[in-house]
Parts: sequence; C-alpha cells; structure tokens
Amino acid sequence: MGQDKKKSEKRLKKENYWRKIWALTSEYKKALLVDVDNVSSLQLNQIRLKLRPIGAKMLMGKNTLMKSALAYKMTEPVEGKEYYSERKDSWKKCDELDAIVKLLKGNTGIIFTNGDLSEIKKILDD
Repeated sequence: MGQDKKKSEKRLKKENYWRKIWALTSEYKKALLVDVDNVSSLQLNQIRLKLRPIGAKMLMGKNTLMKSALAYKMTEPVEGKEYYSERKDSWKKCDELDAIVKLLKGNTGIIFTNGDLSEIKKILDD
C-alpha cells in the first residue's frame, strides 16, 4: 500500500515537471542548451540567480523526462486523451522542439529566454 502512494507522488511530480516545461516552451522563444559536466550545484544556483534579472530561466532534469515532456508537447491534443482539455486551446505546432529533444544527452540543462543570448553567454563565461 505504501508503494502505491509513493508511485502516485512520483507521478504527480512528473506531471508537475511536464507542465513546467510546457509553460517554459510556450513563454520563451529562445533556448540555449548547456553542458553541466563538472559544474557544482553551488555554481548552478549562482547562474540561476544571475539569470533571473535578465528574465531567463534554467531548467535541469532527467533527459528522459525532458524528452518525453517535449515530445508530448509537440503532439497534437486528441479528444479523450490525457491533458486534452488543458492543451486544446493553447496547442500549436512547434517542430523546432524536436531539435532540442535530439540534443538532450548527458548532463544537459536548458536556459530559456526572450532576451539577448550574448547576455546569457557572459553569465556562463563568468
């Protein structure tokens, strides 16, 4: 019985992550993939703090989960399927997300922005 509860909590966490990535891909027009091998969690937190003032957000997560959320976002909602009611009015074709899915390998994060990518590069270089 305890295991069923654990699975449902895990499922809720995944669904919340999916919604987060869907919202970010809808809100932001640009994405920068970053390799975070040999980057400490302290450094990642410092980068996140520096990204906030310029309106950018960094997303980290399991590649499989990121890929499945992006792949589902690219799929047109079908009546009767899961999430149909919340996706039907806002869904639009976005084939460019497929390129991101193909590049998600290893320790990769995604930085979302509508601003200048050179500002993000400067933060990462620092």
